[in-house]
Amino acid sequence: MDIDRDVIRWTVDFTACYKIVFDVTLLIDPYSLPNYSVVMDSLEQTDKDLQRLENQLHTLLTQIRKLREENQSLHVRQETLVTERASLVAKNDEARTKVEAMINRLKGLEQA
Repeated sequence: MDIDRDVIRWTVDFTACYKIVFDVTLLIDPYSLPNYSVVMDSLEQTDKDLQRLENQLHTLLTQIRKLREENQSLHVRQETLVTERASLVAKNDEARTKVEAMINRLKGLEQA
């Protein structure tokens, strides 16, 4: 009895930088139809599993993309807030210096 060896290859291309190749090697006895049916059922189930996996990976990639954009936006916002805080601290110091100068002038006028 000869056993044929069929190799079936699925390639699921998600993006330019994510490529997953699944190799499934099946031994099929051409003289046994029930075995062929089981193999076909197995192939259909594998195809369904691959489709489900592909959908999950697409969902994950979309979520990763959104999180990266949100992270970048938060970094920009943080930089803006840090710059704004530094400006407010400088203005606060300037105001404190002016108020202290006015107080010293008033004390000087009282003594005179």
